[in-house]
Amino acid sequence: MNERIKELAEQAGATVHKAMHGKAISFLENDLERFAELVRQDEREANAKLADDFERLEYEAVGDPRIPAFKSLIGEAIRARGNRTKTSKDICGND
Repeated sequence: MNERIKELAEQAGATVHKAMHGKAISFLENDLERFAELVRQDEREANAKLADDFERLEYEAVGDPRIPAFKSLIGEAIRARGNRTKTSKDICGND
């Protein structure tokens, strides 16, 4: 199992059990919703960092000395997706 996924599951309140063929994770309903939100946040941040790095590399490639110290516009747009009001579609995993 991916260690990051396991960390997020435990952070959400999941219980890790020993099973016959490894480990099993169990969630209560609220924990599962929290886990889904943590996974979405983690993925958004990973994508936003890629956008930040890409924009910085573009500035470096053209030799522009004004390499921005701020986050890229695309990175900020990706991060902002997590700040909008949650709807039932969001809670059900349609992010």
